[in-house]
Amino acid sequence: PTVFENHTVRDNLLLALAGLRKWHRLLLAQPTKAENARLAEILAIIRMEEQQHMLGARLSHGQKQWLEIGMLLAQDPKLLLVDEPVAGMTDVETETTAQVLREINRTHSVVVVEHDMSFVRALGVKVTVLHEGSMLAEGTLDQVSADQRVVVAGVGVGGQHLVHRRLQFIGPLDVGPGVNEPARCLGHLRQQHFLRRHARKRALARQHHRARTPPRA
Repeated sequence: PTVFENHTVRDNLLLALAGLRKWHRLLLAQPTKAENARLAEILAIIRMEEQQHMLGARLSHGQKQWLEIGMLLAQDPKLLLVDEPVAGMTDVETETTAQVLREINRTHSVVVVEHDMSFVRALGVKVTVLHEGSMLAEGTLDQVSADQRVVVAGVGVGGQHLVHRRLQFIGPLDVGPGVNEPARCLGHLRQQHFLRRHARKRALARQHHRARTPPRA
């Protein structure tokens, strides 16, 4: 979701709340008791109670990420798919994000796509490694990091510490309701990886064909 920088954190969450969102109600009506309780709950989960009256434009990069996660949570989804949520964050913000996602996982299913292995380790979840559209390995972070197939696919031979830069590590936090959702989501991700790989091959083939075709007189 897009953070409205001219609105406060609280107003951004209010706009994202699931339910009847007619324009006149948003502009004229006051939040109900239930809505205020839900806002307070989300603000606590994303650790932004103190910033709730701050404009979106004044938030740090990490705080905007937490607000976006809160706006998703306000929709009360069965499954949250979070793509590289800690990119550009400080170490402290990264640790806070791990805490936020673990707390959300108490009531929701979460799938995280991430390359930062320290963050994946902080989540403490089962890890699925995707490579060129296929599932390469699955297990704990230590298990998949030691898997020779993962090492070879990442860097050719040896250099295990570099493998994480080239592969997709997906952590399904699937203990919440909607436990079947992550499996379907992973299937969709694998399909998307296959389609992207196929599109790259076709693009390379066209470039090769044009390079070999002599220009017309």
